[in-house]
Amino acid sequence: MLDRARTWERAHDRVDMGRQRPGQAAPSGAQLARLTGFSVHTCRKALRTLITDGTLTRGVSPHARPRVTAPAPPATPPAACRGRWPPCAAQPG
Repeated sequence: MLDRARTWERAHDRVDMGRQRPGQAAPSGAQLARLTGFSVHTCRKALRTLITDGTLTRGVSPHARPRVTAPAPPATPPAACRGRWPPCAAQPG
């Protein structure tokens, strides 16, 4: 397995296991290199891959660290279904 893939896997596992919470800054490439033992360059590539796959989002400025992506909010039921139990599929009527 490529070092970048192993680094991606370890960083992704940190998010999945709850060590990194939504909105929390991801480790820098240098910090990830110290944690994994891989080169800083490899770790930065892995972080870019995590941004591409949606696990992380870019920071607010060009040099800000990426942050863990927040989960999507729950879907809002259609107006016709609000307050009904059991929940309905928005059907006319």
